[in-house]
Amino acid sequence: MLKKLKSIFLSSKASDDNTLTKPKRLQLSAAALLVEAALMDENFDEKERSAIISALMRHFELDKKEAEELVAKAEELQSKATDLHSFTRSVNDSLPPNERQEIIQMLWKVVYADGSLDQYEAALIRKLSGLLHVRGSESADARKKALNEI
Repeated sequence: MLKKLKSIFLSSKASDDNTLTKPKRLQLSAAALLVEAALMDENFDEKERSAIISALMRHFELDKKEAEELVAKAEELQSKATDLHSFTRSVNDSLPPNERQEIIQMLWKVVYADGSLDQYEAALIRKLSGLLHVRGSESADARKKALNEI
């Protein structure tokens, strides 16, 4: 029984990890983090969805259809996730520090898209800043840039 459970777990994990190229895994991980941020206040509205799609289009040079498909996959992946570490590990492995700061900026845009910052959203970004090795001052700069762009 234990062997069977282990084989099921390993085969599903392997299919998730090995079927994606590194750039696609990065895009999906970043999108999943953005979806997590949008869900933190339990109100994932159209403004937040549009902010995610726009951020993905701009950062990863995707067209709208590609970004929408990525968000749909990210929502599914995020709903099954038990933690954020697999997503942040992919981002850390793929991006230099300055580009990880851009991910934080994207997160700030998403949480402010609905016009207000919830305490849980702010806590999530602090947590993700730490996991992505982005200093507090860099996160504050990213927040200012995001607010200026909104």
